[in-house]
Amino acid sequence: MEILFLRVLSIIKGFFSYYLVFIMLIVSLFTLVVDIPKLKKGNFNREANIAKAISIIYIILGPIIYILLKKI
Repeated sequence: MEILFLRVLSIIKGFFSYYLVFIMLIVSLFTLVVDIPKLKKGNFNREANIAKAISIIYIILGPIIYILLKKI
């Protein structure tokens, strides 16, 4: 079980790079600045709230996961 966990962790470490975090942040900020106002203007308030929550989660968790994986 431990070997499987270490193998999966090494795959995730290889996938998560500085560039991936940077792109996640850019996409999240774009969603917050551009997409959410358009959704609210089109009276899609529920979708705007969902997009806002996902964007904030990406902005917070992206760098945290990157830092944690680099320390392991």
